[in-house]
Amino acid sequence: MKKSAFELFMEEGGEVADGFSDFVSSLDKHPYPDKKTKHLIYIGVQTALGNADAVRAHIPMALREGATEEEIFGSMLITLPAAGMNGLMACLPAALEALRK
Repeated sequence: MKKSAFELFMEEGGEVADGFSDFVSSLDKHPYPDKKTKHLIYIGVQTALGNADAVRAHIPMALREGATEEEIFGSMLITLPAAGMNGLMACLPAALEALRK
């Protein structure tokens, strides 16, 4: 299976990748918002950016934290007024793929 850009960064990024990982871990430890909401926000932001790999990766995490399919699609749809259609169109196939696994 082809590695994602993030996986390559984590393998090849050395100290920078380690520092980034520590930073993300510190955010994950912050109690608010709850983990489900964090993943839904992240899915929305990554949808706005058109980052299908990140959307695909975070949907299973959101589901494990109790998110519903409707909440996931809602977090993607809410990006439309601010970011337009491009991000949603780039990420929708990846989202459907992740939800159907």
